Amino acid sequence: MRRFFALCNLRRGLPSPAYLLFLLSLLLLTSEGRAQSPFKVVGNVKDSTGKPIGKVSVKLVGKSNGTSTDQNGAFTLEASPGDVLELTAVGYETLDTKLTGPGQSLELVMLIKNQALGEVVVIGYGTQRKSDLTGAVTSLKTADFNKGVNTSPQQLILGKAPGVRVVQGGGEPGSGVSVSIRGAGSITAGSEPLYVVDGVPLQNAAPVGDGGPGFSSAFTPRNPLSSINPSDIQSMDILKDASATAIYGSRGANGVVIVTTKSGSTGKMKIDYNAYLGKQNPFRQPKLLNPQQYMTTVNQLIDEGAAPVSNKVTGITNGGTDWQKQLYNTGPVIQSHDMAFSGGDNNTRYRLSMVYQNQPGVLINSFFKNYGARLNLDQTRDKFKTGLRLSYDYNDDRYLANGTGFNETAGALNAALNYDPTIPIFDNNGNYTISPFITVDNPLAIANGYTSYGDRYHFLGNIFGEYTFIPGLSMKLNVGTETFTEDRNTYISRVSQYGLASGGIANLLHGSRSSYLSELTAHYNKDFGKAVLDVVAGASYQKFINTNSLASGKGFPSDAAAGNNLALGNPTLATNSSYTADNKLLSYIGRANIGFLNRYLLTATLRVDGSSRFGANNKYGYFPSFAGAWKISNERFFEPIEHIVQDAKLRASWGRTGNQAIGNYNSIPTYVVGPSAVMNDQLVSTVVPSRVPNPNLKWETTQQTDIGLDFGLLNGRITVSADYYEKKTFDMLINLPIDLSTGFGTQLTNIGSLKNNGFEFNITSVNTKGKFSWRTTVNLSTINNKVTSIGGLPQIYDGSSIIKVGLPLRSFFGYRVLGTWQTKDDLSTTTDPVKAGDPKYLDLNGDKTVNTADRVVLGNSFPKISYGVGNYFEFGKFDLGIFIDGLGGIKKYDNNLAESLAPANIRRNRYAEPFLNRWTTSNPTNEWPSFVRQQGSFGVSTYTVRNASYLRVNNIQLGYDLTGSKAVKWARSLRVYATAQNVAMISGYLGDPSINTGGSASFSDSNNPYPQARTFMVGVNLGL
Repeated sequence: MRRFFALCNLRRGLPSPAYLLFLLSLLLLTSEGRAQSPFKVVGNVKDSTGKPIGKVSVKLVGKSNGTSTDQNGAFTLEASPGDVLELTAVGYETLDTKLTGPGQSLELVMLIKNQALGEVVVIGYGTQRKSDLTGAVTSLKTADFNKGVNTSPQQLILGKAPGVRVVQGGGEPGSGVSVSIRGAGSITAGSEPLYVVDGVPLQNAAPVGDGGPGFSSAFTPRNPLSSINPSDIQSMDILKDASATAIYGSRGANGVVIVTTKSGSTGKMKIDYNAYLGKQNPFRQPKLLNPQQYMTTVNQLIDEGAAPVSNKVTGITNGGTDWQKQLYNTGPVIQSHDMAFSGGDNNTRYRLSMVYQNQPGVLINSFFKNYGARLNLDQTRDKFKTGLRLSYDYNDDRYLANGTGFNETAGALNAALNYDPTIPIFDNNGNYTISPFITVDNPLAIANGYTSYGDRYHFLGNIFGEYTFIPGLSMKLNVGTETFTEDRNTYISRVSQYGLASGGIANLLHGSRSSYLSELTAHYNKDFGKAVLDVVAGASYQKFINTNSLASGKGFPSDAAAGNNLALGNPTLATNSSYTADNKLLSYIGRANIGFLNRYLLTATLRVDGSSRFGANNKYGYFPSFAGAWKISNERFFEPIEHIVQDAKLRASWGRTGNQAIGNYNSIPTYVVGPSAVMNDQLVSTVVPSRVPNPNLKWETTQQTDIGLDFGLLNGRITVSADYYEKKTFDMLINLPIDLSTGFGTQLTNIGSLKNNGFEFNITSVNTKGKFSWRTTVNLSTINNKVTSIGGLPQIYDGSSIIKVGLPLRSFFGYRVLGTWQTKDDLSTTTDPVKAGDPKYLDLNGDKTVNTADRVVLGNSFPKISYGVGNYFEFGKFDLGIFIDGLGGIKKYDNNLAESLAPANIRRNRYAEPFLNRWTTSNPTNEWPSFVRQQGSFGVSTYTVRNASYLRVNNIQLGYDLTGSKAVKWARSLRVYATAQNVAMISGYLGDPSINTGGSASFSDSNNPYPQARTFMVGVNLGL
């Protein structure tokens, strides 16, 4: 003790440093002892969406005391410093939180065990947790989208969602993309889904659909959604069954795609820059006869009697010409740059983005450029929340003349497939070479002599305000508008045969599509403990205005002014036209979601639509739906197997939706310009009725039933969603034959029905975790389509297809080939003048002759199975994604093959495979005939209706994340990557089976398809 006091130096009256340290230690120990006393902990528990979670068990680890949260997620509990709170709840991950001392106000967030089920899904007029969905919805986020060059939102989801078929109308940059959800539901009306961007329903139609008189335009006009920058999209939620789509009423029959763009976040300003550069080349072009093969084949056919000797090919000039290759655009690179600035605080959040895209076409004289900007702004002040969404885009287009024309009006691709490959591009005078044997124009004369430029402007914006009166009760006003205009200038010059004959042809086209939206909705949400109620009700008004005009001229003194001065043309050959139409939609909506005991979910929806498109006797349509779900895994009896199966939920729904894509004014009398008449020696114009009106005209109705099951396996390592649906469409619009005394042959009438049904599966598996991770996604769907009524008509012929009860819609209808007549065959079994080498067609009725009575169904355009498989790997800072998609059991009519097998002239070029393997006495094949005679019809037969099944390596992307490395400390994030798109395809089809030049969900064909691009590119994602 003396030693201790000596250290303290008390005898001198001054404390030593050791004494001071001792006193400080005593003070700290005393303070700690005082803090060990119990204190009250106050907390709130919510899920990832901010929704309170009731009945959460709150315990102290190692102690007996505990409590649970009330219906608002609140709890209080006595604890001591250092205690650990353990929160548990059915369906949620266990959450542990260490307590530090009194004064803590805990805001705790619990995650659903299967994180995918905790995601927020955007539905009509609201959001919902995936675990609480009663309808069939596929939600795709930014990470799920397709990689590579995507100039439209639809391309982002190609092959990614079961039951959703994305059909490329062609590979032309910005060209039309058709989407069908769960099959085609109409013969006459549209089959496209409704697109809703940030709460504004869009018009999915181009302002200008063609290039004007004489200009061969693509089947599918430019894609209106291509003006939306894919980098701005946060999510795309695809509503498939009636429970999800009924809230959109008369526009929901073909499904709904809700596009949500990215918003700002709290914190200091962030800058994100994304860019890529790449090269591209045509993908899967059909192989034609080369010059030597062409000369040999044509001369052999002539020697065998196919044409007069005067048509023989006498030689190959300057090595001949590969006309397809001459159209390839091998120079420019594709590029895209977009930059976004985002940030904000607790009251205001913003995101401003800008984009520049330049995609030259894989064929000359075609490109797509996009310049765009978007501003998303959100502000919250107490109970009032406002938001602004504005975007403006300008598209600079050049179109290649490519369509369905024939001979001198054919598009460049049609000409390249048919033109003589033994002649050069230019003649001795420097002009484009013209073949004296065929009427098809020189492909390069068309490509360079037909010019078409388009300027498109797209404005999309809405502003909304939402006021919360009391917790759970709010009202929202949403006002929006869309304006889409296009000016297109085309000119056909004298370097082409058609332009030379007409003295030049100029067309100036203008189109505009506008819509104006006003919606008022009320939202009520209340947790009653054992039950949760969520209600939406409101009214919507939207007006659409479409205008179109054309001015055309011919007979210009020269090509110098092109289409820039129509007054220079021959005034007697000038034409003009204009068109204005509008329609309105007034709607009332209501939906109630009720949840009981966190196990039972019910949804009821009703929408009432009044449309000016409907007849006077059917102005309003009523579209109800009902759905229920049972969270089986939350039942007590499920506990014994919850270590094997988790988050099991059974869903069922029924509902009705409509299709009002029936055009304007079909229910009322309208008039058009009639033939000119002479009255009092004066030439006067006349006006005549355009149709027989139908005041009973109404929407097509689709009734859909869906049964689904969602579940997880191995603690969420595998998640599965499976659905069976049956979709019946009735009151279909058909042009029904009427008495010719009316002056017309048909009248648009609601009659007829069809049915789609099938299965859908979506599977995600986490195969490995840790330093090396591997995740797989699989989606698969089947479809069975059948016409059930066409109003008593026996059948409807539609060129190469038939519409008949019991068959899939627009089934291919033609001749079945049994093989080839051989030299040893008994030709007396038929009365047709056949010879060895001719095609042997099925004589269906056994009358010894083949005619139209012997046609049979050859298949249809609905794939029996469609699928997409993605594998995603991460190893350290490397990531690799490989996505494969495909279709099985689908047929396609190849128009170009039909023309190749039976060309209008012996000197037209042909597909290589059939003619190099044709029947001869030395090659008595049954696959292809001799092509010397065209007995029967090559048009629609098993020769030309081909199996279009395919498996494609859609894209591969390899990335490396430099974030956190010493070299890039200046950046918030940095990733570089390389992508290959349209890598490879396995298919027996002679061209590209993934392109449907008709752009139709119910009819698949190939007619001068603009090739898709195989693309290789490098890119960067930079965050500052």
